[in-house]
Amino acid sequence: MARVPSHAVSVSVVARPVPAHRAPGRSVHGGRPNAPQGGSLPLRISRASGAFPVDWNQARRNAQRTLASIDWSQRDIVLWVPGTSQASVNPAFAQAVASAWSGSDVSVSRVHYAANWNIRPSVATGIATMRLVLAGIAAHTGQHRVMLAGESQGAWVIGEAIADPTLRRVIDRAVLLGHPWLAAHQYLDGRDQGVRVLNNSGDLITIPMSGDPARGLEAMIAVHTLQFGQLPLVVRSMIENPRLGMKLIGTVRYAIPGLRNLWKNPHDYADRMAEAVGFLRDGR
Repeated sequence: MARVPSHAVSVSVVARPVPAHRAPGRSVHGGRPNAPQGGSLPLRISRASGAFPVDWNQARRNAQRTLASIDWSQRDIVLWVPGTSQASVNPAFAQAVASAWSGSDVSVSRVHYAANWNIRPSVATGIATMRLVLAGIAAHTGQHRVMLAGESQGAWVIGEAIADPTLRRVIDRAVLLGHPWLAAHQYLDGRDQGVRVLNNSGDLITIPMSGDPARGLEAMIAVHTLQFGQLPLVVRSMIENPRLGMKLIGTVRYAIPGLRNLWKNPHDYADRMAEAVGFLRDGR
């Protein structure tokens, strides 16, 4: 759905202050939010301890590619941040946007990042990319509404990027679908009226866990990628989380071709995309 951009935009490394306030429904332009160009991210991004390494060179390339895909002639800019193992705008989301906007006045693009099961560098570099993209949008001239939506790992990326108040002011609204409990910043309390969380009942990714979050993260990765050599780690995590442990083992069926379509996966949000888009467009 993304339209051909009128021109590409480069991410500036010059930091300028962003106005402290903007009227609802209008995006910031002309200022440049602080966008770190090296080292670690400025905020803790997960409840899980351990390193979340950032590849800043890749983040810059991803940001340039994302910014180049935006049609700046459109009033509304909608960015989709894919979940793990996704490589395109979710078809149900794209269809919902086309219906809501009637195919006009909107540019839909995906934020490019690894989105793979090497979660630590994937999510960290994704957040770095999202920060640079928002800085690039703020630096662009013109009046736009900026809206973000992401699923699973993509929701994690959005939630941590906009935890920076400077970057939060760049966007009008955001929807987090299947927002991981392991993300450091959570939005379920509703204090930010511009951010909506849509979590399905029974979605393991969104449910709080006991014990060591880092071990829980590694166990989840091991199960979803069928790393049978990590069985002791998975067993230990199950002991810490008996109820969630059984649900975790049950998710194996969603990773095996031929079985995944036999059950409704609670981490599938295709049937909630219209709800998500309705909030983005109108705040409903």
